[in-house]
Amino acid sequence: MTLDKKLISKLEDLSMLRLSEQEREEIAEGLEKMIGMIDKIREFDPGLPEEKIEAQENIFREDIIGESMNIEEAFRNSKNTKGRYFTVPKVIKQNSDVKRDH
Repeated sequence: MTLDKKLISKLEDLSMLRLSEQEREEIAEGLEKMIGMIDKIREFDPGLPEEKIEAQENIFREDIIGESMNIEEAFRNSKNTKGRYFTVPKVIKQNSDVKRDH
């Protein structure tokens, strides 16, 4: 892949941005650095030949049924319950002021 003005222009259109010439040059410079880093990563040899990788047996523990709490014991330390459920504060807020450009 060659990083030229045509590619930068295409990326600008795809991202719906309008960049100045200086911003285009900065973007090109940053992309060249990223591509260089990716090339360096591709050169990395972990030194593990495929033939030495062995399939592992199931390493999970056995499922063993043990003692468990009844509902009253579980709720004893919680002040936030409703019927047979724990209640928690709402953490996701709906914001009707958010405008979407879709």
